[in-house]
Amino acid sequence: MSDNQAVSQELLETIHELQQLSSLSEFGLAGGTNLALRFGHRISIDIDLFSSFMIGINGLEDICEQVRNFYGERVLSSQLINDDLADQYCFARILIKTKTGQIKVEIMQNVPLLDEFEIGNGIRMVTVKDIGVFKLKSLCARRAKKDGYDLDLITDHDGYSLEELLDKYHEKETSFSSEADEWVFDLDEHPNPVTDPNALLAFDEIDYRSADNRPMHSDDQLNIVLPAKLYSVAKSSLRRKVKDYMRSKGLELPPLEPIN
Repeated sequence: MSDNQAVSQELLETIHELQQLSSLSEFGLAGGTNLALRFGHRISIDIDLFSSFMIGINGLEDICEQVRNFYGERVLSSQLINDDLADQYCFARILIKTKTGQIKVEIMQNVPLLDEFEIGNGIRMVTVKDIGVFKLKSLCARRAKKDGYDLDLITDHDGYSLEELLDKYHEKETSFSSEADEWVFDLDEHPNPVTDPNALLAFDEIDYRSADNRPMHSDDQLNIVLPAKLYSVAKSSLRRKVKDYMRSKGLELPPLEPIN
């Protein structure tokens, strides 16, 4: 685990506090904060907690109640999202007040995970492989710069090449293919990066926006911790990896962009 400035002490303490709650005993830290703890590449301000178990609306209500009881008036809001749909698509969003601001916590259930959690610094952590596979899906769904930046970071490391992650993506989609396996990220139609890797090139073409009833970043502002790559370098790096992969599979590359 990286000892750096990417994760504030307040955020770290909140992660530990949440994971000590009995209702969150089957949840592990995912998202950019997981990667920031490992690699210290960018400042992360949100908490994403994933579980492969489908606890449903009642289970998420229990979590919100326990969080409110623990933090009291520091809980600015706690809500269930998509509770008008089937249980498996529901997730919780909680805002917790801190001394310096607030922390957004999103609690996801019924998440298809390939690996068991790892333990790092006393924190249950989703594996880098599972996060990498998730980043492929989220990059095609919400096209956030943070997702592209994180995916480039992951694919720089041995064992997590773009081709290896796409193979794992296919494995996961095959293993979790029933209707009961669906979760919130399956509510919307989006390209499959295995059959359409060109979709991985579109993350910088639009301004990031996420619907309120979908998992979201607090914002898509990248606060990079040097000496990590600048965003422009990571963007070019990821685009090169995608195009190299497409060439290796004999796929047609997108047309060159005009130079203004």
